[in-house]
Amino acid sequence: MALLRSAAFKDSNSSSQRCCYHVFLSFRGEDTRKTFTDHLYTALVNAGFQTFRDNDELERGEDIKPELEKAIRQSQTCVIVFSKEYASSRYCLDELLIILERKRTNREFVVLPVFYDVDPSHLRKQTGSFAEAFSRHQSAQSSSKVSRWRAALAQVADLAGMGTQTICGLVLNMFPADTTSMNSDEMVFETEAFTRMHKLKLLHLSHVQLNGSYAEFPTELRWLCWHEFSLNSIPINFPLENLVVLEMHHSCLRQVWKGTKCLPSLKILDLSHSHDLRESVADFSLFPNLEKLILVDCRNLIDVHESIESLEKLVYLNMKDCKSIRMLNKNIGKLKLLKTLIISGCSNLNESSVDMMRNMESLKVLEADEIPVNQVLTAGGQLIESWPARSSYIFWTSLPCSLVSLSLSGRNLSNEDFPMELGNLSSLEKLNLQSTSVCSLPSCIKGLKKLCELNFGGCKSLKELVGLPKVKHVFVTDCTSLEKVTYESFSSYKNSLILFRHNRSLVEAEYMFRLEPIGKVDTEMINLLELRNYLESTATIKMHVPFSYGKISQDYESRPIQGLYEYGIFSTFLQGNQVPGRFDHRSSDAGTSISCRVPSLPPNYVIRGLNIFAVYALSEHSSFYAFDNPLFKKVWNKSKSLKWIYNPQVYGIPREGEDMVWLSHWKLEGELLGGNEVVVSVFMQPGVFHLKEFGVQLVCEKHENNITSKQHNTWTDPYYPRVIRGDLSSREATEGTYWLCWRPHSPEAIAWFDYLDRDFDDHELDTVTQLGEEQEEEEEEEEEKQLQDDPMLLPAATGRLTSDSEDENNGSKNDIEISESSKKGSQGNDNDVQSAAKDVADEELMQCLEILNNMEELDDDTYSKALKLFHDDATWRKLFVSMPDKRKKPFILRLGSPTETTHLVVSEAGMCSCWLRLPSFSFALNPLALSFLGYERRLV
Repeated sequence: MALLRSAAFKDSNSSSQRCCYHVFLSFRGEDTRKTFTDHLYTALVNAGFQTFRDNDELERGEDIKPELEKAIRQSQTCVIVFSKEYASSRYCLDELLIILERKRTNREFVVLPVFYDVDPSHLRKQTGSFAEAFSRHQSAQSSSKVSRWRAALAQVADLAGMGTQTICGLVLNMFPADTTSMNSDEMVFETEAFTRMHKLKLLHLSHVQLNGSYAEFPTELRWLCWHEFSLNSIPINFPLENLVVLEMHHSCLRQVWKGTKCLPSLKILDLSHSHDLRESVADFSLFPNLEKLILVDCRNLIDVHESIESLEKLVYLNMKDCKSIRMLNKNIGKLKLLKTLIISGCSNLNESSVDMMRNMESLKVLEADEIPVNQVLTAGGQLIESWPARSSYIFWTSLPCSLVSLSLSGRNLSNEDFPMELGNLSSLEKLNLQSTSVCSLPSCIKGLKKLCELNFGGCKSLKELVGLPKVKHVFVTDCTSLEKVTYESFSSYKNSLILFRHNRSLVEAEYMFRLEPIGKVDTEMINLLELRNYLESTATIKMHVPFSYGKISQDYESRPIQGLYEYGIFSTFLQGNQVPGRFDHRSSDAGTSISCRVPSLPPNYVIRGLNIFAVYALSEHSSFYAFDNPLFKKVWNKSKSLKWIYNPQVYGIPREGEDMVWLSHWKLEGELLGGNEVVVSVFMQPGVFHLKEFGVQLVCEKHENNITSKQHNTWTDPYYPRVIRGDLSSREATEGTYWLCWRPHSPEAIAWFDYLDRDFDDHELDTVTQLGEEQEEEEEEEEEKQLQDDPMLLPAATGRLTSDSEDENNGSKNDIEISESSKKGSQGNDNDVQSAAKDVADEELMQCLEILNNMEELDDDTYSKALKLFHDDATWRKLFVSMPDKRKKPFILRLGSPTETTHLVVSEAGMCSCWLRLPSFSFALNPLALSFLGYERRLV
């Protein structure tokens, strides 16, 4: 006999009473072994459940094998698949008796019936094929045994619960992401399958075809989302009078309805990506409560019906990428409550379409991306050459003053196209100028006093942003020509967050850094670092591009020797290994730390700071990759418990087989006192650079020395303050520790930064490679050890399994918990984590039902929350971490493997079953069986 099972728990004490399996599968092999049960077994194993299945193909005797009895005793749950011929097998019926006896004597044992192409009533009353089977048994078996079998079937049938009337939400997706082809016969359902779901409120269908009449469809439906709807129009007899949300993405609709249909409760109509749709709803007056109309990418839509003016509650209209629309219906301008209008990508709109916006007093958000201002087409599609200037003027003057957000991304806008009238948009808070042709900051923007978000992403012609006003968020990414950014005032800088990324030409960002050729560096700094011999140098250095965050081998440019001012630190990079100047403290054996004590100086001397050099080269097998943080210098004043850790935005890249010198001056005036113990360290990212030598020199000067005005300017330069001058609170990682650089958040980078923060004193940096991977390996080893110590710990599976017969007063006593991650720390902490996860899940489950039960009050915020709850795959994975354990609580079940969106069921009663009828696959399922099942297209 061959017994197939997934790897059982490791049972260190070999106790027969210890649970070795999550699930014991009971079924009649001839009926379902190679069909349903095989798929169910695969789904369970893939989900991480340890599953026992008897795979014996030989003729069984009349007695249950000891191995199977033992497996039942060592299982937490039993899933029984009842098929048409189940009762004809004496072996199956005897196995059922043992299973129910185990359930009677162990309240924690869960029995989950699956009714495969049979009705629970057939078991309860022994009718149909069950009657035929018992007729045969009656003559061959003792009456007492037959009576016990009958009682067992009746008992297990009662576990089925309330049936379809409890379902209030259902999602069917017949095409998971990895599916490339499908036989059309396999995705056809009968409308009759839904007729008994009287409480159905949410129905989400993807790639599903229904046959039959829609007249008996549940009338309580509130939210219908049907992707790939295959009909040319919605059947007129579809009872949608109570519908609040109708989503039909990628449909085959040519018209929404043939004739008219009154939907008094409809608030949201979304027909996006319906490429065959040529006309919208024939009469919008039949949708008196419509608030959102979404027609994204309806590429053959020519117009919206003139009755749109009757939508007195419409606040959102999205016609993005409707390229066949040449003229917006003038009645759109009569929508007094419209707040958001999106016409991005409607590249064939004519002049009057823009002009009608003038009177839209409530309009706050206008997105008009990729619409050329200076190319206005007539209704016949011919370019009118005399219009460009006028059309630009009309566009700006047509914008209502109520606008809060304006998006002009992708338009061919130059600075000349921005009139001062733009400053009249006194309410404007967000301005999107992505991928426009502006070359500098349009002067009219300074008049937008409420502006809090400004986006210049992808503006390839942008060269400078001079005098940026106070704007909370400024996005400057992929501006490849940008060289300079300055602010109106220091206050504007302090109150603005500017995001730089992939700006290869940037050499100056006020109050942040400045890069300039060595010949333009002030004389005082040249003298401090003895760089006079390099002033006339024509040598070029490979410099890493600032704010590029990529591979060093790609993000660099060859430039003359540069000087970098940043965080009160001046740096330069020189090719070779010749270090200019005098350094009393050197580490020539590649040690990474030098410790020294600041001497006590005469009263007429003052400490200016530190000169630090480092000689480095490419690693032998350089990967040329870092987190944009491959080299660091750290100054640690042990006496004052202060640390500054610095990584330059720009740095030199040595040539193959050559060295490079990183020379810097740290302005630490007032932070180094006589007697202070100071440790200076240099770090190189392993696998990128190799440190060969470094040194430190204390810089002092007499008070009597007069500093010229040019030298004085150096010390008050906003790019070159003292290292801790001003507010560095945003750079303080821990008390007294300042990170003078950008800190990435990847696990590898975090591990590297944590290592840098360690206190090294007169010893070399340990070889560090792949810190993130080492940490992961340690966690895996710890997890494996935990599994060996506790065989019941199964990190692969998630869920809370609950007995259908659970007594409400016992609460979680009958729960079987399977944690997603390995148990760490005390059992109490583990329970706290599980409890917290369950509380979060319960809260979101309640939110789902609350939304469904109050759809008439659906507002914009609730709709956004519902979209995430009902459609976002990650949300369902999170919800599935914990299932409610109380019978009266609602529950949500995600069906299918974690990587496939297959089904979702929302029910009003915690432990009732769900009853589905599909063309050739009818079954009633306990909720947990549903979660196990992962019903897939191939089962139909």
